[in-house]
Amino acid sequence: MESVINIGSNKDNDPVRESKCVASLIVLYRPFILSISLIQLGLSVLEGGECPKYLNIMLAEKEAEEYQQFRRGLSKTGILQLLKEKPTIGYLFQQNSGRLTVGKLIHILKPEFAEAGTNKRTAEERLYSSFVKYIRKSAAGQRGQVTLEKILQFSTGSPEEPVLGFSIAPRVNFAAINGDFPTASTCINQLTLPVTLKNEDELFEKFDMAFMNNYFGLR
Repeated sequence: MESVINIGSNKDNDPVRESKCVASLIVLYRPFILSISLIQLGLSVLEGGECPKYLNIMLAEKEAEEYQQFRRGLSKTGILQLLKEKPTIGYLFQQNSGRLTVGKLIHILKPEFAEAGTNKRTAEERLYSSFVKYIRKSAAGQRGQVTLEKILQFSTGSPEEPVLGFSIAPRVNFAAINGDFPTASTCINQLTLPVTLKNEDELFEKFDMAFMNNYFGLR
């Protein structure tokens, strides 16, 4: 415990001592780290996030202590027994080989239009048509590094559809936005497109800047 207590007082920058300090911290907080891993595992499925892909690796029959401890943790919660009885459940936590397609993304991001027959509805349908065109261009690699996954992640916070689907159905909204950039509210899975920008080339440039942004929803 001395190493843990004095972890911030290593004035000589001794790498051996630093390694011992880190090792002590890992041992001390290992149960907490394990609990966080299991919580992440469950929430990723139930709350509509990206599934972790490490489960099949951690379940491998390896003798390393970290593998054994992870399996013991799964056993205490009943997950390990469930996986042994129903092995197909393990496929939920493997890398998905099927990429996001244009049709699937359009199906996920459903538009919410104004009342039919109004000028607002006409403008929204025109904008949505341009958005679908942009999606197709992105899928074809014609919008630089923008991908379908980046568009979905910008809109929902996740680059792929969760195993059980999104708990809140994603939707596309239309509004006048300062700066004419699309914005997103990832807590409610809502993508808002700017109705004020009419020029399609300028609109697509705004889309490029937004969907390549490193944050969930441009502010």
